[in-house]
Amino acid sequence: MITVVQLLGGKGTRLKEITKGLIPKPLVEINGISILEHQIKHFISFGCKDFVWICHFMSDDFKNEKIRLLEKYKDQIDTINIFIEKYPLSTFGNLFNSIKKRTDERYLVIYGDIIVNFDLYRFIKDFDLFRNSDTHIFTRFSDHPEDSDKIEIDDNGYVSKFISKKEPSNEIDPSTTTSGIYLAKRSFFEKLSHWASQKCDLYSEVLPKDGYLINASSYLSSEFILDVGTIKRFYDAERILRDPSFYKKSYLFPKACLLLDRDGVIIKEKGHLTELDQIIFNNELIEILKELKSKNVLVGIITNQPHVSQGRLNDYKHNLIKNYIIKNLSKSKAIDFYFECKHYPVSGFEDEVPHYKHACYCRKPRTGLLQRAIHHHNLDIDKSFFIGDSSTDTLAGNTSLIKSFIYEFGSKNSLHDDNESNVINNLDEIKSLF
Repeated sequence: MITVVQLLGGKGTRLKEITKGLIPKPLVEINGISILEHQIKHFISFGCKDFVWICHFMSDDFKNEKIRLLEKYKDQIDTINIFIEKYPLSTFGNLFNSIKKRTDERYLVIYGDIIVNFDLYRFIKDFDLFRNSDTHIFTRFSDHPEDSDKIEIDDNGYVSKFISKKEPSNEIDPSTTTSGIYLAKRSFFEKLSHWASQKCDLYSEVLPKDGYLINASSYLSSEFILDVGTIKRFYDAERILRDPSFYKKSYLFPKACLLLDRDGVIIKEKGHLTELDQIIFNNELIEILKELKSKNVLVGIITNQPHVSQGRLNDYKHNLIKNYIIKNLSKSKAIDFYFECKHYPVSGFEDEVPHYKHACYCRKPRTGLLQRAIHHHNLDIDKSFFIGDSSTDTLAGNTSLIKSFIYEFGSKNSLHDDNESNVINNLDEIKSLF
């Protein structure tokens, strides 16, 4: 199984009220178990046996913790190698130094101040799909992207741009943020080895400058990742870990999900949407989505966007609109994922884009987007539903064995008989589905 590298050098300045400066942050206990041991328990449950600890502050405490954990988990852990930094070099400066004598080809790197519950098997399997990728970054849609390191993702799932949290934020930045976890091949560290022994942060310094030297891919997930580096989040973690449902937050367990078309459902149908000021959000629906997410129901968008293929909207402008929509939904905690198809098989448009002019499996009513959502997020199709504004949507949903409904936001001309059983006339009906 994969070797886990844990970055444990933090002093825990923001947790001084708890640590009193007498204990390293990763050894702070949450419900009687240290943050470090919470991570260890998670990874050994997936068969991980080898660990590398990068330490600096109060390193002797980690030597004692190593002895304790090797005894406690002697049947599950093979090795714990401690690399002690002479000087604290942030999140990347000593990574290559810590593994350069090892022979492993792949590693999982995790920051030492986060509590996690995610399906490691699924994460690794997804990495295997990106054959050219040097690193696979665990990402999410964040409700606070303005103070997070962000990435832009291309149509194939590769990272096209790294945006440091040090850069000024704006409303059209992506909401896809890093999370303190990534998988990496040895090639990742070798290609960036010129940063070794320098004090440098991976996402705010190294990759924004030298990201072009490596191939990076994204694993978008809404599984449980919580930075416990502040007092508030520390007590949040105590409460969450006491809840028995915590262990079902992983994609190991099938998820109930509400899948939605974008135009005509989440936002008002505007025909050829070309400007941000044309966007009108369905605020009543968004309030319902927030309520559903609080009950552990996933929310995802499944949308056809043929205007790019037709040449009515270029990729740049399209991405601005998409980012703006996702950002607003993310800040409302009303979205987990977004899948779109920009293809359109019919030719004859004046400025059409040949790259997107082909018959695909993702354009609804075909089921490619829905199948990606089902398999990537482990959706329980018996407990999931799809809501769109046309028969194209319901055909795609029902073909995927997901019960589907028609609903139109702001439409004056109904395309259906209001007596049909698959029509939603009142948004409160959505709550009764779950």
